[in-house]
This record gives sequence, structure tokens and C-alpha cells, in this order.
Amino acid sequence: MIIGSQKGSRRSELQGNINITPFTDVILVLLIVFMISAPGMILSSFKIQLPGAPGQTGRGQFDMTVGLDQDGVIYVNGKETERADLQKQLSALPEPARKRILLNADSRAPYGSVVEIIDLMKKAGAEAVYAGTVPAGKRP
Repeated sequence: MIIGSQKGSRRSELQGNINITPFTDVILVLLIVFMISAPGMILSSFKIQLPGAPGQTGRGQFDMTVGLDQDGVIYVNGKETERADLQKQLSALPEPARKRILLNADSRAPYGSVVEIIDLMKKAGAEAVYAGTVPAGKRP
């Protein structure tokens, strides 16, 4: 007679399963947080005081954002760039993406610089250039 027979029992085996559902949830929440906060980070990366406008409408979707500070420095989507590079970047955009360009020009920037930037954008194929403003009562 055999004592302690293992006839009905099985040895426990290690299972190599990992539950990634909580990890995926955390990653998706972080992605959403960064997507919401990214536009604010881009606009706050350079100091531009936008002019006020009493009839400001809601923000729309723009294919490219160009900034001009009071010293004449140009920013494309939050990154400093040269005037010659601005025209190259606009020309490199595919045709449908040239339709809506937002120009955030500092209210203290020389008017001639603003007109020059608009002219550069038009020469590069921009169809519509929108001026960025803030509500008149919210200007610093």
C-alpha cells in the first residue's frame, strides 16, 4: 500500500499572467490630462500680450499657430523660429493644412512687423490668417 498517493491532486504550477488593465487605465488618464494641458503650455512658453476685442468668439481649431512678441521674435507652435524658416514651414504644410493659421501678435509689437508676418504667410500659401485676441476685460 502506498501512503500519500498523488493520484487525485496536481502540483501547483506558476502562472505567468499579468493584468495590465490598471496600467492601461492610468496611461489613458495621463494621455487625456496631457492633451488638455498641452495648448496652455504652448501659449505660456512665450510672453505675448494679446490685444483685447469686445466681440471675441470661441477658440477654433487652427492648423498652425504663429506668435510674434514685442521684440519681433517669431514662434511657430511655441518654438522660436526665424523669418525665413516660417515661410519654409508654411510651404511644407500639405495644402488642406494651410487653411487656418492663427497669428498671436503682441499688442506692443510694431505694426510693420505684424504686416510683414501676414505677408510672409500669404506668400507661403496661407488661405486665412486669424488674429488672436483676448476678451477686452481680461487684459492684464
